[in-house]
Amino acid sequence: MIGARRAAIAAVAIVIAGGARADVSSGVDPLAAALVDKWLAAQNAGDFAAYRALYAAKFTGIRRSGARTVELDLDGWMKDRARMFAKKMTVRADELRTTASADGVHARFRQTFASGRYQDAGDKELLLVRRGDALEIAREEMLQSIRGGGADSGDAKLIFVPAKSADEAAAAAARMTGAFAGVKAFSFAAGFPETRPNGVALGVCDASALDDVVVTLRQVDPRVTVEPAKGRAPACPTLAQNSDTHEAAWSWPRVESVRAGDDVLSVLVFSRDEAEQGDFARQYKQSQTLALLKDKRGELIDRKLLESESDFSELDGVEAGKRTIAVREKFVDEPCDGTNRHRWAQLQRTVTFGAAAGKLTARVETRKLDGGRCSDDEARAVSGEHHR
Repeated sequence: MIGARRAAIAAVAIVIAGGARADVSSGVDPLAAALVDKWLAAQNAGDFAAYRALYAAKFTGIRRSGARTVELDLDGWMKDRARMFAKKMTVRADELRTTASADGVHARFRQTFASGRYQDAGDKELLLVRRGDALEIAREEMLQSIRGGGADSGDAKLIFVPAKSADEAAAAAARMTGAFAGVKAFSFAAGFPETRPNGVALGVCDASALDDVVVTLRQVDPRVTVEPAKGRAPACPTLAQNSDTHEAAWSWPRVESVRAGDDVLSVLVFSRDEAEQGDFARQYKQSQTLALLKDKRGELIDRKLLESESDFSELDGVEAGKRTIAVREKFVDEPCDGTNRHRWAQLQRTVTFGAAAGKLTARVETRKLDGGRCSDDEARAVSGEHHR
């Protein structure tokens, strides 16, 4: 969860003297937060026994590094982790959120891991099950891994998808441009994607924009990585701008990902908040929702692009379930503009994305929240401000 989500939560992880605390948002399960704190502290202190004690006997671990994915049981996971504990490491957890479900408590956060010269970052999810009065980890999965993600270097980085042949590189470029076809919020810089014999370059970004761009692109292709730009001038993918102020009118997407059987469902919600200038100016609020389905190899197998109900629709939430992701928005069917007395209704639309037989599904539900009749004191700008 990136861009606007980071600003809303103001994530700051605290790592101190051999221990750590997860950065949390409001409403987090306190037992889950306590377990994540212990999990961080054990790793940052190099205490393997304390780390192992946090895991359930019946455990599944999904490890990702770049495009590589490995599934392990408890013994395999601990054998792999023991090698990791042989070196000093620093582990951070930002933006911790929890969701209760029938199978336990799902704790999700953005992990940053560094050991020696290696560093990666990405969203991680722990499934926590009850053991007496405490919780233990029954499943751990790195939903995405960005090599070099979270680095503070000011040097520009090339965003790149490696390929074994020119044909594979061309296919990767087509997949990336096809996935974002019709997305008004986002565009590649001129000349990108740039196909090469050994892969496809997607842009050159400085550190301030790197994480948002890479996380967005990795929802399409998990092989996206970063490497030194070797003197190339920045040419980074950008958000659409307000034509009057030339500032970004859209935000980087809120991203949620869940497993849907053997596949991975990802939903990216780009939000627009733009005000025109001048006597007859008006405000726009809307979103574009891009749903992507990838198979277990990370190949994109289906996509859906959904528009807001109107150009004044406020995003009301994005919620990941066990195998689905729900996107909610509020809007007014016929906003008042001060010139008439028609009836209006404020509605909430919920679109729940899922997957079946390798295809995306979308269930739409609409319910009425409020209503009334327009009056002479309604705002003349079609802003919906009286109906929010």
